[in-house]
Amino acid sequence: MTLDSTGTDDITVNASHARGLNAHGPGWALMWNDRHHEPLIVRHRRGDDGSLLEICAYEHMFKLSGEHDACDDCTTCGLNDTPDYNAIAAAMTEILRDYYPERHTIATHMPATLPYTRALSHHGIRRLFQGTLRETTFDQLYRAPGGHLIEIMFPSPPPPH
Repeated sequence: MTLDSTGTDDITVNASHARGLNAHGPGWALMWNDRHHEPLIVRHRRGDDGSLLEICAYEHMFKLSGEHDACDDCTTCGLNDTPDYNAIAAAMTEILRDYYPERHTIATHMPATLPYTRALSHHGIRRLFQGTLRETTFDQLYRAPGGHLIEIMFPSPPPPH
């Protein structure tokens, strides 16, 4: 394995991963599995505990090709053209390489956010991505059923379990 300065040149998403995610549909996501050193297609909630690194949810993948930025939910907007799976895979690879160096930090914070994620999901509020580490907080973005965005900021480092 040859790594560049960020240690990510050998981690990639290919067009078959993007096609597979499309075939699975809403509620599924592409996540990186360090143990197997490859992306997996799993239910979105499998990333809640931080054991897998989230790359992209089905609901966001079509925006990645650059051809389709007009809507928030590509399941309802009538996308009729064949998606550019190569462009989507390239964008997913870029996302993965951006977040991969922080995967251990994300994994450390996710258990502390899990009770909130699960409680909010009972009200139809779903987590949009695993989170972003800021200077003093770990931030997560959620979407309510009406489309409203909710940002939750957790103290960083997370409290001990």
